[in-house]
Amino acid sequence: MAAAVPAGHPERPQGEEGRAMLERMNGGAHEQLALWGLERLEVVPGARILDVGCGGGGNVARMLALSDDVFVAGIDYAPLSVNMSREVNSKAIEQQR
Repeated sequence: MAAAVPAGHPERPQGEEGRAMLERMNGGAHEQLALWGLERLEVVPGARILDVGCGGGGNVARMLALSDDVFVAGIDYAPLSVNMSREVNSKAIEQQR
């Protein structure tokens, strides 16, 4: 029997509360930590990056911004996270990046 997940917990976000949490995670302290880490990432031309647990897609967008020819794939098991990441990165998806 699975344990109940408390409201606001990042595991498998759902509904409006989940969307609000993903929006918060795309900015604020999460963004600052991501930027700190990305500053230390060396991206070679034509790099292919996988973001496992992509959440709301903020880090996918940040990694896409590292280089014009980088390809980033984001995966997540929460449908809301996948949908929001697609929204945030719709232009890059159209460009097949």
